[in-house]
Amino acid sequence: MKRNMGWFTTGRDIEAVNLLKTVFNGINDGHIEGRISFIFMNREPGEGEFSDRIMDLAKKWGIPLITLSSASFEPELWKNRHDSPEIMAAWRHQYHHEVLKRLDGIESEFSVLAGYMLIVSPEMCERLSLINLHPAPPKGPAGTWQEVIWKLIASKASESGVMIHMVTPELDQGPPITYCLYRIRGTHFAGLWDEMDEKLRKTPLHEIKLLEGENNALFRMIRAEGVKREIPLLFETIRWLSSGRIIIRENRIYLENREQPKGVCLNDQVESLIAASA
Repeated sequence: MKRNMGWFTTGRDIEAVNLLKTVFNGINDGHIEGRISFIFMNREPGEGEFSDRIMDLAKKWGIPLITLSSASFEPELWKNRHDSPEIMAAWRHQYHHEVLKRLDGIESEFSVLAGYMLIVSPEMCERLSLINLHPAPPKGPAGTWQEVIWKLIASKASESGVMIHMVTPELDQGPPITYCLYRIRGTHFAGLWDEMDEKLRKTPLHEIKLLEGENNALFRMIRAEGVKREIPLLFETIRWLSSGRIIIRENRIYLENREQPKGVCLNDQVESLIAASA
């Protein structure tokens, strides 16, 4: 039986477009035993090049498309959202309450946050089974992918990873569903760490961040290795969820009826997909 999944995205960049295409193609060729029952976007037509592309794809594929511009919703609260956590929480609650009303009656066993650039409300977490990609392994650094990479550099880490986790009100703290790990030491990384260590002897890390930012060579290499694994991990996770091999029950993860409190490691599957696409 094909399982219904929802798809939440802002459609901010080409990666969001490619991710949706990859999963849709996986459904069409039979690798994923599911269907996308809706696409929700927090943008309206004309608000972005890539979000418009996704809207066009949804219409072409016949997938129900629901949109609600976050930038235009409760504009006074939106404008002042950074003034206090209370204003942000109020806006988030009102916005996602309206989203839930628009999704009423549409079935989905789980929904993917695929480049969805908003933090969802606690009500959304309670009402929907949401999964999200985080660019770090279980118990790894929290925050945006940029923050994660700088924390890895600051701690002189030897390993990083990518994780798919349940979405809970605690940011990036939901139970891990699947993950993969990769080394960020040795081989082509060695010279980059040496170069960074040399810079750190003369300049504090916060100044290197200001001077070089995302152009730093070590930063770019760590990011590249993570991005390489994001789509394969999400693809395999959706495939295993859609087939029923992995089941989410009351925010607990089960693999073939055995609870997996640490999540399911998909290193072999992810590396095989990377090798096949090389």
